[in-house]
Amino acid sequence: MPGPIKDRQLRHHVRMLDHRPEKKIGNDNLFDFLASIGDKSGRKFMATMRALQAPGVTREDQIEIVREGMDDQEKLDVETMLSNDSISWAPEARNFMEALVGQAPVESGDPLPLSDELTARFQELAPNGETLEVVNISANPEAALQADSMEVKADEWGKFHGNLNDVQEGDHLRVRTRDSQGNVSNWITMQAGGIDAVDTRNAQTQTETFGLEANENGDVELIYIGDGMISEPNAQFRLTNNRSGETFDFQLDGEGKLPPGLSFKGEANDEFSIAVSDGVNNVNFSKVSGVVKVEGPPEPVDLVDPSPWKKRHVDDDGNPTITTQRYSGPLFIDGASASDVKQGSLANCYFCAAASSVAHSSPEVIQDMMKDNGDGTYTVTFKEETYYNSGRFRTRKVTVDGDLYKRSSGNRPMYGGSVGETYDPDKMELWFPILEKAYAKLNGNSYDEVGNGGNSGKIMAMLVGGTRRSHTISDSNMESVYNRMKEATESGHPMTASTYGKDSDEAERYSGKRVYAWHAYTVLGVEESEGKKYVNLRNPWGNSEPGNDGKDDGIFKLELAEFAHLYKSVAIAKPNN
Repeated sequence: MPGPIKDRQLRHHVRMLDHRPEKKIGNDNLFDFLASIGDKSGRKFMATMRALQAPGVTREDQIEIVREGMDDQEKLDVETMLSNDSISWAPEARNFMEALVGQAPVESGDPLPLSDELTARFQELAPNGETLEVVNISANPEAALQADSMEVKADEWGKFHGNLNDVQEGDHLRVRTRDSQGNVSNWITMQAGGIDAVDTRNAQTQTETFGLEANENGDVELIYIGDGMISEPNAQFRLTNNRSGETFDFQLDGEGKLPPGLSFKGEANDEFSIAVSDGVNNVNFSKVSGVVKVEGPPEPVDLVDPSPWKKRHVDDDGNPTITTQRYSGPLFIDGASASDVKQGSLANCYFCAAASSVAHSSPEVIQDMMKDNGDGTYTVTFKEETYYNSGRFRTRKVTVDGDLYKRSSGNRPMYGGSVGETYDPDKMELWFPILEKAYAKLNGNSYDEVGNGGNSGKIMAMLVGGTRRSHTISDSNMESVYNRMKEATESGHPMTASTYGKDSDEAERYSGKRVYAWHAYTVLGVEESEGKKYVNLRNPWGNSEPGNDGKDDGIFKLELAEFAHLYKSVAIAKPNN
């Protein structure tokens, strides 16, 4: 009797076989298993998928790619799968797995061909052999606007080969072209046809992508958690209130997004069942995707001033060891800019770098969200996430005064300040320290709650009201990450970059570099000059950078390879408008 499969991803894919019409591992879904086996640190699932499906890769090459990332437990799991009589295999798929674990020689074969209909339509999109990036919305709607996509490319005869995984009849695909210079077209949506006789895959969604929130009017609003698409275009949904039995139907638009103004009858703590149909499958909504509980309306924000940072500025009895000073200078001097931001004595580089980036890419966002009330107080309007990594926000207004913690001598604020000519309480530009104070007030009324590290992507998304995406950097994907940064630069989307930790084995990278471990930086953009690619950055300290330009303003640029060596990840935020 075969033992259990211990690798979580492999176990998930085996369980999913029960939902497939033929309930077997074949050429169309084999890559799911291979990428799960071959992923490793520095090359995750989708990167492995792309490596396996790259143009010109042979089956022998694919086996070596998977073996590089296969550990001993995964090898045992593959052997368990092969000995399990309840798992059906296509002959080529079984041979591949047997060859992977040394049970049989690999049988050479050509790449798996796409359907003739898809090939013809792809040739219309990329007649010159450009690379096509494809996301299968029907199989994974949340990936529709993310960077993880599969790639196909024409050979010298204009024929596209088998680089698409698990495409079925009727699936909706999101497609764009990328030329040899990295320039991309707009995304278009197309539907797969000519693969099978009938469409057997229903529209997909995950219950984790939904949230329901009771509003102040006694209705329930639908909140989406994700990157813009709930399901495939024009999918039909039915929500059923399990308490009252009432049902509510709606249809997504042609982009797979919610129609505006959706609300339902319900109360906090009600539970709603969710069912979806693509118009061909599950048309009676009998199959339920999941259940979502209604959250209550947001609580009002306490107006008590934030307490100081416990690590350094509170004694053993809980009393502050620093004083406050009333600042009454202007909120903005010549608007908001990245160079206004100066990190103080808080471990909140993530917040400072994010605010600086938004001020650089969208200064009007900072200016519009902050209001001088004319009475010594300021109101800051945040777009707070309703759930984790939310694509939908609720407005939170926070009012604070101009009292800031200061050092024992002079007027320089202890925490966030402004890079300017003066710290005179009546003249210093206030937008950044006021923004930082309002954020501390929103989060536990304490600088301690926000002064011990955090997520810069979350902050950028919160400021611009949008979604966020993090890209881990490695030597193998730095060109791809650069292209994402180039797109963000051209689109005016804020970005930050984070270095490796101080206590990790990577800390020696920073010796003598004047780039610091465990630190977040603002990405000001990218550029190309004399055949070289550069990333422009800013240290939120407002000083201390590599190079010898004599300015000591924290602004510098690195060649792409050096950037990839020193930085661990890049976060990019995209406004929802």
